[in-house]
Amino acid sequence: MTLTDEQFEDILAGGPCPEGLPHADLARLAQARALRLRLRGAFDGVRAEASLSARVQTALRGRTRGERTSPWRRVAWRWIPAAVAAAALIVLVPAVLRVAAPTPAAAASAQDLVRIHENNLAAAGGFFPADDRERLLATLRDKLQFDPVALPTGPDVKLQGGCLVRLANRQAGGYLLAVGDNRVTVIVSRDWPDDLGLSCSCGQAHCTCYHKGRCSGCNLVSKRIGEYAYTVVGDAPPAQLQAILARIPA
Repeated sequence: MTLTDEQFEDILAGGPCPEGLPHADLARLAQARALRLRLRGAFDGVRAEASLSARVQTALRGRTRGERTSPWRRVAWRWIPAAVAAAALIVLVPAVLRVAAPTPAAAASAQDLVRIHENNLAAAGGFFPADDRERLLATLRDKLQFDPVALPTGPDVKLQGGCLVRLANRQAGGYLLAVGDNRVTVIVSRDWPDDLGLSCSCGQAHCTCYHKGRCSGCNLVSKRIGEYAYTVVGDAPPAQLQAILARIPA
């Protein structure tokens, strides 16, 4: 099911969240909740001066001293402080929204993913070789909060090294594997495969299908598992890359 606007607002107000929501709705709810918390935190530090109301009323009395106070002025004295506060919020809210709203993630491309694989093959800067396995796994765990035991398993799989890189404006990890006769890089990033420029047959946004693409002589197969996209890059046929990805424990 997909949430209507009314259901979305009810959930944000504390109502129950239905089970089985699509990932797009879950992501939308998470973003709205995060924005609400950031707005609340921003306004916690906004305080009007205690003398503001007194200064406004004193100024009004000074302008009308000696005149008979009309009913509308008495109403004005009562409500102007609230109006001033409301005006301050009108000015502040757009500014806070600009500061607190999540910055759209920069888009990564298939070429970026292929470049990570090529750097791993060349053991370029930042590459951790196989004899530094524990350092690589500890770095992935520390920097990505990613569980490094989630690697393809099997007697024909050998970890040859890996790296920690920037993918667009986010950190990602890429580990180089020898799987039989193939050398592939598995890239772990906090993305959805369709945001990486890869496509699947269902056509839905943020689904958990296998997504595929081809770039610079390499095939790419990606799947969302938990909070990460796992993307296998190599020159092996897509079916073989998908078989490698299927061996990653969920």
